[in-house]
Amino acid sequence: MSSPGRNIPAGLARKIKEEAGYRCAIPTCRGTSGLEMAHIVPWAKVKEHSFDNLILLCAVCHIRFDRGEIPAASVRQYKANLGLLSHRYTQMELRLLSAFVGKGSGTMIHLAVDPFFFLSLCTEGLVSAAGYGRVTTMGPNSPEIRAAYVYKLTEQGTRFVETMATAGNLEAL
Repeated sequence: MSSPGRNIPAGLARKIKEEAGYRCAIPTCRGTSGLEMAHIVPWAKVKEHSFDNLILLCAVCHIRFDRGEIPAASVRQYKANLGLLSHRYTQMELRLLSAFVGKGSGTMIHLAVDPFFFLSLCTEGLVSAAGYGRVTTMGPNSPEIRAAYVYKLTEQGTRFVETMATAGNLEAL
């Protein structure tokens, strides 16, 4: 049973969840199940809840963080990056960036989503809408051919995604 002081106020918890897009804040995870509030500086040390010291993690990443497998310095940088990312990009744009993690410059992703929905990424030169192509998917009875936009990760986008994934300082880019 937790002590009353350990209960995070509902309004603060909602802000932390919104900041992370209701997903684990670790960019290489972004899981949606078993989400937990984690204190960056341990509760036992600070005995308070503050927006700057809380981050949303899935249960697995929270355990890894508590064990020291994810360094506190990395979690602090993920938290700093969340503010920048959540104010600059839409959730759809963040999901596209996450899809490019671990890929490389020139990687292409086909999506039946208009480039308007990735306007900030395209405007900033992180992703280019490389054209319009066709994608074949297998339906239950036959192949289905759909039109899709081709999104390409630029060299600048590759640096950004790698920095994001490895807890680098995005503001320095």
